[in-house]
Formats: sequence, structure tokens, C-alpha cells
Amino acid sequence: MTTSSAGQPLIPQPPATVTALRQAVAQIVPAALPAFTRELDQAADQSRQASDLAPLQRFIAQWAVYIHIQRQPNLAKEFRHWEDTAEIGDATQARRAASALGKILDSYRRAPNAAPGHMTSHLRRGTPRQSPGALSEVPGEDGGEPMRDPECLDGHA
Repeated sequence: MTTSSAGQPLIPQPPATVTALRQAVAQIVPAALPAFTRELDQAADQSRQASDLAPLQRFIAQWAVYIHIQRQPNLAKEFRHWEDTAEIGDATQARRAASALGKILDSYRRAPNAAPGHMTSHLRRGTPRQSPGALSEVPGEDGGEPMRDPECLDGHA
């Protein structure tokens, strides 16, 4: 990831369009480009099959939030810290971490160029080191198949 001086964002928040988000991914997290392309293809296929734009809208919202976090190295570091705390901490630490993560995600809604409509629950788990689609997969408690969290929420955990 490219670094910035004085804690400034690496790039401005791009508009919530596939083209702008792809360019942002290529610029600040190029290793995530294959996941971006794969998840875009999946969302497009789902949209075509269902004659519904919701999968594409969800894809754009997920990647817009991902870029919002990744373009700010200090925020990305903080996000990872709180996710780690939520995973390894006790119940009190996990609640504190969930609150902190919620505040970070809420900061996206206040950002210029934020995707209209909704945030996604997919970003409540995982780390910004992963692609947004990977964030929606939470391993089952028995270590088996991941549970999918496909619901789109209005920014509430």
C-alpha cells in the first residue's frame, strides 16, 4: 500500500462506481484486484440471474467502504486492531471492539462520495486486509462451512 505523509488519506474517496473503485483498488491495494474482479463477476451474474440490481449495489457499497478504510492507513490499522481485539478478547473487550468498529464503519456514511443507501453487514467481520466479499464469510463454530451474512443493513450492527 502506498503511504502518505502526516496521516492524510492516500487518495480522495472515489465516487461509488465500478470504474472509480477499480482504479482506487489498483492504486492503493493492487493485491486485491483479483478479488475485486472475481466479486464483480459474481455480483453481475447474480444480478442477471435474478433480474435485480441489489447484488451489484451491494458489491459497490462493500468496496466503497473497503476503499474508505484502506485509503487511510491509520484507520486501516485501527480497524485491524479492533477486529483482532474482538476475536481474541473477552466479552467486554469484544463489545468495546464492536462499538469501535461500528464507529469506523459509520465514518464512511459521513464521507463525501459515500455510496447512497446502505452499508453492509459484511464488513462487521474480517479485516480490511481481505477483500470485502471475504469479509462476509465467517467460519462456522465447528470449523466447518462458513456462514454467509448476505443481509444489507442501514449501518446498524
